[in-house]
Amino acid sequence: MSLTPTDFHLALEAVVAYVDGELTPGAQARAAAHVAACPQCSYDVRAQREAKILLVGTGGPEVPATGEPDRTYALTLRGTDIVVAGLLPDDLLPVDAGEWVRCTVRNESVNFHPVHLHGHHFQLATQGRPLKDNAVVRARGGELTFDWRADNPGDWMLHCHNHYHMEDGMMRTVTYR
Repeated sequence: MSLTPTDFHLALEAVVAYVDGELTPGAQARAAAHVAACPQCSYDVRAQREAKILLVGTGGPEVPATGEPDRTYALTLRGTDIVVAGLLPDDLLPVDAGEWVRCTVRNESVNFHPVHLHGHHFQLATQGRPLKDNAVVRARGGELTFDWRADNPGDWMLHCHNHYHMEDGMMRTVTYR
C-alpha cells in the first residue's frame, strides 16, 4: 500500500523549517511537493507565512544586536515541565518594564517543543536574528537562545505550543513587577 500526500501531514517543526528555508535543498523540494498536494499542509504553510509577515512588519529590532541583557533565564524542558534555574516549580518569571530579557532553553526530552511566548515577539540569537513568537527546540539536547524586550506589562504565558504538552503542565508565567 502506498501513501498519498493527504495520508500524512507535515509536523509543525517541518512547516516552520520549510517556511524559514532551513531544510536541505532536497528536503525543501520534497516538502514543497507535499505542500502543493496536501490542502491541510498548504493551509498551515500559508498561516505560518502570514504570521511571519506580521512579525516582520512590527518594526525594527526590539533588542540590541550586541551587549548584555538586563535579565537572563535558563529554562530546561524536562518531562512535562519547564524547569527554571533558581526558581521553584510554581514561581513566576519576574521582569521589569523595559528590560532586555534573554532566555536560553535546553530540551532534555525525546520530543521537539515549539516554545511560544504570549504578548511579545522575540529574536533568536542566530545569524540574522529572525523575529518570532514561536520557535522550535529540537529534541534530545536541542538548545536555543532568544532575546525579547519587556514592553507589554501584564502576566503572560510561556509554554510549549504542542497543546497536549501545555495541558500536561509545560508552561510558566512571565509577570511584570
